[in-house]
Amino acid sequence: MSKQNNVAVIVPGEQLAELISDAVRKGIDETEKRKSEVEKLYTINEVAKRLGKAHRTIKSMVSSGAIKSTKTGLISEFAIKEYLNT
Repeated sequence: MSKQNNVAVIVPGEQLAELISDAVRKGIDETEKRKSEVEKLYTINEVAKRLGKAHRTIKSMVSSGAIKSTKTGLISEFAIKEYLNT
């Protein structure tokens, strides 16, 4: 069996409420940040302008799987970052 070190910390109620509130707020902020990145979708034209490439080039990259897109042909912020990092 592994030995566990148990520690008890005594914190005044108001301070505990503040610590919990800060932790929850931070968690919500992180979730909203990730959610907004996932939800941003761009057309092929928007991605072409952003990357300085022709529409045909981006369309070919989507067709080949170099850039992932949704079933409707939109490209997420995540997919753009993933492409740029490879």
